[in-house]
Amino acid sequence: MIFGTVGNFESENRKFGIVEPTAKDRQVHNQLNNVAAYFAVMKGWPTAAGLVQHYLDGSRKPVEVEPQQMMNDIPAFRKDVDGTLGNDVRKRGDGPFTTEWSSTAPNPADGDRSMEWYYALNHFQYRLVGEKEGDEIRYHLEVKKRYDWGTPSEHRATVSGGGPGPMGMDLEQADIAHLHTSGMAQDFDVSGSSDEMTARL
Repeated sequence: MIFGTVGNFESENRKFGIVEPTAKDRQVHNQLNNVAAYFAVMKGWPTAAGLVQHYLDGSRKPVEVEPQQMMNDIPAFRKDVDGTLGNDVRKRGDGPFTTEWSSTAPNPADGDRSMEWYYALNHFQYRLVGEKEGDEIRYHLEVKKRYDWGTPSEHRATVSGGGPGPMGMDLEQADIAHLHTSGMAQDFDVSGSSDEMTARL
């Protein structure tokens, strides 16, 4: 069964600008713009604010993030990377390696920095690429995410963080996603690659 706003059942990889914007689209665009301002001014979250604004600007240009900074800010991500090093890379033979892409997400309960990344990206993918020599691993960390908004049928909730959203607004992901369909915003790719790091096992 599909749940969603009537007439708005787009999924990922939806087409851009195929319908005329509606009054509802303009309202959601304005509300989301206010959310970006709230993130920037009231919360001091430049990354979350910048990504929302970039979506609304509609340029579709890729955005680069810093995986090392993300590991510093997101304890759950660092734990997942450490787990990949210990449970995957450690068991490999010497030589070059590339791990599979894995999913990770910040835990908002880990503090303000994790909360910002939760609103900035929520889930994202990561992998390790490097070389193992004995008990030394030299690697860099890659992250990627398609910055798009979904529908309830994709198991994506409203933008509220579990309660009333910023400034009391609850925005349905389906309505935010429709901004892409109506050409008022545009999905884009987020990625990043760290400098070389070293780990000893």
